[in-house]
Amino acid sequence: MLAQCFKGHGTFLYEPDETLARYNGDADKLADAIIAVGMQHVWVRLHDVVKVVPEASTKKIVTALKAKGLHLAGYGWCHGANPAAEAKLATDQLKLHGLTHYVANIENGKDKGPVHGKSKWTTAEIATFSRNSMSWRSRARRSWYQPIHSLAGMSRS
Repeated sequence: MLAQCFKGHGTFLYEPDETLARYNGDADKLADAIIAVGMQHVWVRLHDVVKVVPEASTKKIVTALKAKGLHLAGYGWCHGANPAAEAKLATDQLKLHGLTHYVANIENGKDKGPVHGKSKWTTAEIATFSRNSMSWRSRARRSWYQPIHSLAGMSRS
């Protein structure tokens, strides 16, 4: 069965500090804005290639979104340089924020610059990542994703 965080109409949250700032630091107002435009789920970014996003802001947002009944998944950009380490990073963040679903943003072939180079995922590495992460989902049903900070002031039509 497909989890609710992969069904219906939703958004993703990329930068927690920037997003909260647009709602004067009030995560409840953020949750209300998401609901007001008819969304049921949010994918919350937990990490980039090697580092986590601001944990305190993310925790504040996750807590408010859950309290308002929104369905959540964590997500992170997975480079593939070290699938086991990336799975641990994802799993640690899922546990920290009390999330069970995860979207692995695997962009095979994307160049992340001189430090990380090109992403090179193999089928075996994806399988390793899947085994090592707490809950891995690779697809979502039809949905539209717009960064929520750009929805400030919109209403459901």
